[in-house]
Amino acid sequence: MQTKHWDEMKKDCQIKKCFFVECSSSLWLGVAKHLKQENMEVTYWSATAEFENDIKNNFPNTIYQNCYQAKTLKMPENFNNVRPLYDWAFNEIYLTQAQNLYSMCERFNFSLDLNLYQMKKYLVKGIGLWNAIIQQYRPDIIVFPNVPHVVYDFIIFTLARLHGIHTIMFEETSLNPEMYVLTTSDFEKGFPRLKNKYHQLLKLNKKPVISSGTQIYFNKIKADYKGALPPAEKELRSTFDNILSVKYFLQIMRYAIQFCISAILKSIKGEDFNRWKGALSKQKGHNLDASYQGVWGKFCYYLDTFKWKINSDKRLSQYLKLCSQYNKNLKYVYFPLSVQPERSSCPQGGIFVDIWLAIEMVSKAIPDDWVVYVKEHPVQWGLHGHICRSSSYYADLLQIPKVQLISLVNDPFEIIDNAQAVATISGTTGWEALVRGKPVITFGKTWYNDCIGVRHIKDEAECTRAINHIIKNPRVEEKLIKLFVQAIEESGVPGFVDIYYQDIWQGSHEQNEKNIAEQIISALNIRY
Repeated sequence: MQTKHWDEMKKDCQIKKCFFVECSSSLWLGVAKHLKQENMEVTYWSATAEFENDIKNNFPNTIYQNCYQAKTLKMPENFNNVRPLYDWAFNEIYLTQAQNLYSMCERFNFSLDLNLYQMKKYLVKGIGLWNAIIQQYRPDIIVFPNVPHVVYDFIIFTLARLHGIHTIMFEETSLNPEMYVLTTSDFEKGFPRLKNKYHQLLKLNKKPVISSGTQIYFNKIKADYKGALPPAEKELRSTFDNILSVKYFLQIMRYAIQFCISAILKSIKGEDFNRWKGALSKQKGHNLDASYQGVWGKFCYYLDTFKWKINSDKRLSQYLKLCSQYNKNLKYVYFPLSVQPERSSCPQGGIFVDIWLAIEMVSKAIPDDWVVYVKEHPVQWGLHGHICRSSSYYADLLQIPKVQLISLVNDPFEIIDNAQAVATISGTTGWEALVRGKPVITFGKTWYNDCIGVRHIKDEAECTRAINHIIKNPRVEEKLIKLFVQAIEESGVPGFVDIYYQDIWQGSHEQNEKNIAEQIISALNIRY
């Protein structure tokens, strides 16, 4: 029998196992190649169907799972013998994370008839299956491109935390054009490197030193709103600007017909049509894993999409009727609503995924002669906006004392500049307000929480203290904000993860891949 040389055996022993979860872009192919050179092997990888062949061809030993199948809990053949495991870890997740998990399930509720029993069955199966898989395969580290938020990835993350398995996730800071990515093992813990660097710079109390590119970005945020609009939001706004027009209807119908023809041809060839899906959406009257299936599934989805867009148009009309005239001379806290369902409010918002709860706290905390100006996010009128906004949602908000709704046409920067403070769950508006010198209240976990000028709120008492502090300290010193930006540049990772930022990134894509890979390798040195 041929025996391995000692050096080869030693090398085998040093190979680290890595899970890639929801990593769907060419970036991750490059990252995986860099990791392979460092004896790290991606043993499991969930990604959209367009990357399936590249993953299987370049990494034949990797267990690939389609993102859609992962969301429906349809496991790959390698996991066929795995049976759900209901042990202490299962109990711990179900007891401590139920609110987050049930809120996340809402993102699937496209038909608005996903009931509690169906969600319970889905979660019990998902937690049990992944609990068994994690314990059987036990990776050294699990990689998430951002904060886990599509249920199965959050289950994986929480199980990893319970079983002492390393995790890493990424967050863009959007300091265009100087792109910096922050990393953390747990979004609940924030970004320790950034926090420590910021405290060091504050202690030194020197003049901030930031790059010329970041200074340009800083000036842009302090100028007009149109020039400062984030790339991701520009993309979304351009998509939804004319979404209710006849032209849009004809476009989606043409696309639906083309897709159906393509699906029929794929079906004739014996290909699996459903593997090309990305998002999981429930179809009325169907089980979650049986929704929009088969050749005509996509066509039915587009028909339902147009129906819900008509519903969105009605909600927009209701909203506009309830809006008050914006008055810049009033004393107010500006509270823009977050897009939902999205990770910025679940899981990053915790209990404040119910945004009305945060608004109510602010209402109670402010003086009697102040108001809370609430403004809907324009993207909420998009494809899945109806899921988290009932027909009575805006009228219910107006039942909270001192709350007024304002129109979407009002300039966000003008509203920020005339506000006493800005409140948000974890949105970009909070950062924009800081740059423009306004104090900020956050209710969720966000990358700028550790910056002076931000008060992170967990309960009513903290909210009251925050408002009292803001009354005495109505402005945030620019130096403190720039020191925070300097801390980002010195502790962050040059590069990007989200494809929305790939055109802004000024470095090479290979360097970006290498930078991300190095962060994954160094994350293995974190001790629990």
